[in-house]
Amino acid sequence: MVNVQDKRIGPLYQHVFPPRLAPRLSFVGIPEKGFTFLTMELQSRWIAHVLSGKILLPSEDEMSSDVKHYYQEMKENGLLEYQTHSLAKKPQYLDWMYAQLGMVIEKQIKDIIEYFTHCYIMAGFDGYMDAFLQKYGI
Repeated sequence: MVNVQDKRIGPLYQHVFPPRLAPRLSFVGIPEKGFTFLTMELQSRWIAHVLSGKILLPSEDEMSSDVKHYYQEMKENGLLEYQTHSLAKKPQYLDWMYAQLGMVIEKQIKDIIEYFTHCYIMAGFDGYMDAFLQKYGI
């Protein structure tokens, strides 16, 4: 139902719910190379809303289909299994999470996320923090 292979934990709908076990089982904090704490906070809120019935998950078939589509997209873009949960170039994941929760992302946070993603794409894994810190500092 859930397996781990080459750093891919899956199948997981939106990196959180295994379709066959949702909502009884969920995972928080699996995505990497992104805004870890913000991601975990949003995932936790989403899980709480699902468990309380405030948000309904798609059907098991729809979640499974979404996961298969995501894996196919990865394959078409030349991404490998171990990159399944990398969010470094996927700011739309946080946008999606905010939308699920009925929240609006603050403009300043949105700008930081977009610039961080830009730095990662332009400078790569080894240089993105230097590029990011030039603008935002510590």
